[in-house]
Formats: sequence, C-alpha cells, structure tokens
Amino acid sequence: MDLSVTGKTKIPLGSLLGQSARSLFPDLFLNESAEVKSAALEVKPSKIIVPPPEFYFNVAKHEEETQPYKVLVPPQPDLNWLANATSGEQQGQAGNVPLALLALGGKAQQEMVEQKLTKMGYVVTTASSTRQALERLSANNYHLVFCSADTAFKEVRRFVDQLPADQRRRTYFVLVGADLHTLYDLEALALSANLVINDHHLPSLELILSKGLRDYEQLFHPLLEILDSSSHLK
Repeated sequence: MDLSVTGKTKIPLGSLLGQSARSLFPDLFLNESAEVKSAALEVKPSKIIVPPPEFYFNVAKHEEETQPYKVLVPPQPDLNWLANATSGEQQGQAGNVPLALLALGGKAQQEMVEQKLTKMGYVVTTASSTRQALERLSANNYHLVFCSADTAFKEVRRFVDQLPADQRRRTYFVLVGADLHTLYDLEALALSANLVINDHHLPSLELILSKGLRDYEQLFHPLLEILDSSSHLK
C-alpha cells in the first residue's frame, strides 16, 4: 500500500519517521541561537517500554498469594516455681521502697496484701474508694501502688500514667485482677503497669513482688543512677 501525503508533492509517510520539525522545516529555525540548535540536536527520542500482558498477570497473582506478616506473641511466664517456693527461698527486696498505697476493691484482699507488705517492711496506706486513693496519691509520693484492674479504679491508673516522668519511673505500679496473668510483662506493658498479678497468686505475693522489683531494678538501675547524677536530664 502506498502510504503518502497527497498534494502537489507526494511524500512517503515512511520518510517522516524519526524526523523532527527542525529537520523538516529548517526555514522556521533560521534565527535560532547556536546553543539552542546544539542542544536540540543532542535530544534523542525516548523509547517507551510497555511490559507484556503476562507481567501484570504475575504481579496480580503474587499479591494474591502474599500472606500478611504474623506477629509472634511472647509466651506467658512459667509459674511452676511458685508451687514449690517457700518464704525461706525468696531473695531480699530490691531497693528501698518504704511507702505503699493499696487501692484494692475487696476488703479481705486488701487486708491480706497489707499484712504481707507490712511483713516485708513497707509502710502501708489503704484507700477504700477512688476519690480517697487520688487524694492520697496527690499528697504523697508512693514508691509502690497496688490497684484493682477494674473500672472502679481506672482513675487511679490514669493518675499514675500522668505523673511526671521522674516520679513515674520511681513508682512501681501493680495491677491485681482475676483475668490477669501473673508476671506477664507484655500484659503489664499493655496496661501501663510495672507488674500484673492474678488474684489466685496473691498468697505468694512476697515471692512475686520480690522477683518483679529485682527485675525492674536490674533493668532501670543504671538509668536511674545517671539521672540522679545529672539533674538536667530529669
């Protein structure tokens, strides 16, 4: 087939391929500067690369087969050692934590925890309501705070979370509840606590608290020493 432009002169269409306006109509560019002409001559037509149809098919298939990443949740701690532990086997209390506040819901539970903490050398203060707990937290800097993990004492947890950073680091916050998993660090972190204890394990409070405080001191003691010696970092 003769593909051409009709007119006074027939120009085969094949001859137009790869030609620029400058080469076809040089008279229009007579007044153009030498620099622009040189730059125009160096410009080469770009080549568009179109992937074959199977490329898109493979991409779509790969996206369908790709599975989301699985988050590995750390296992709960093994508490078998509590069954065989005795009061004589526990190690000394880590650090000096003289003041403790108990904001626990049940009276019997609160009395039991108070008795055990007093035996361990703590000066214990109790609160029978959320309002009373907040008043006492505002009046004193407690190093150990026990709180029930229920809605009745949610304001206590919020108050502790909003303490100044330096005071919060020195407040060991313990949540107690029937649905909690004793010494489960991940659960404690999620609840903004330092330690979680299940109600069932409160009879072994001395052992659990000693272990939790010891682990906490080993983790944060170097940091606290630096902060004590560098007041501008507090």
